Amino acid sequence: PNPPTVDLVHNGKEALVYLDTLTVERLPQLILLDLDLPLVHGLEVLRRIRRRYLTRGVPVTVFTGSIRPDDLAVAERYNASFVRKPTLSDDYTKTLRDILHYWTVLNCTLKSPHY
Repeated sequence: PNPPTVDLVHNGKEALVYLDTLTVERLPQLILLDLDLPLVHGLEVLRRIRRRYLTRGVPVTVFTGSIRPDDLAVAERYNASFVRKPTLSDDYTKTLRDILHYWTVLNCTLKSPHY
């Protein structure tokens, strides 16, 4: 299989612009979302992902260094998985690979259950 394509944004404002450019043909298999984004907080980005018809079925993994229980609760409320970022560089890379492998190889989900 081909390696996954990764679209990267640098802050919450760019994330919202990116979401506005998505089409059915360009829907991601997974959104990895940090909560501590500059300009627009990651929880607001998550809320907007779930409010939009096109993206509400896209799996979201909140990948963050946050240890705040409220952040975990909000992620669960918006049907997102929650993975705490490891502190060691090697563990960080391995964790990212494991997440991508799960969502792009092991889990054969539809791009969106709404169609």
